[in-house]
Amino acid sequence: MMKKILLAVILILVVLHFAGCNTVQGVGRDISWTGRAGAEAIDKIIYPPRKNQQPQITYENY
Repeated sequence: MMKKILLAVILILVVLHFAGCNTVQGVGRDISWTGRAGAEAIDKIIYPPRKNQQPQITYENY
């Protein structure tokens, strides 16, 4: 019974998420943004800013 409720809640959340996107293009933008944000986070971990250097923050294509 608990699995059915959990599955129903997840399904409702997924439907609401995609309804908010309105189009396939919107879904594509959401996925693309998530990928870019993840890549930037990984880059900050692998290549941390040097001492006395301000981190570069860009908001291009967002």
